[in-house]
Amino acid sequence: MLVTELKRPTSLLFFSSPSCDVCVPWKEAAAPYIRRWKAAGYGVMFVQADQPKLQVERAPDGSVNVQDAKTNALERSQLFRAWNVRTFPSLYLLDHGKLIGNTPFLALKTKNAEYYDLQFRTADQLLSKLKD
Repeated sequence: MLVTELKRPTSLLFFSSPSCDVCVPWKEAAAPYIRRWKAAGYGVMFVQADQPKLQVERAPDGSVNVQDAKTNALERSQLFRAWNVRTFPSLYLLDHGKLIGNTPFLALKTKNAEYYDLQFRTADQLLSKLKD
């Protein structure tokens, strides 16, 4: 499943961690974007750090969820180390599995609202630029 997603012409690879306080509302904000991206043929993968073992499963929304196995290195999982992820949640944009860009987490909290989808909005803009 993971290889299939990575081989797509364009894929979005998201990294998060269970120690991240904003990762739950951030992931919830992804739902409408995932539907659009999967319908457009993009690969969508979510990697969660520091899990007991490496595990890959297809989510009901079509994205691939990867449980990234914890290593002995301080606060670093296998895939986090391999991709040199330093902040999370992070987005890595891929072309046939090769990194073409990334963006760190973005959010905005106002007195009346919270916007956890800014990173996904950014991804939408990047994807539209790739089509041009």
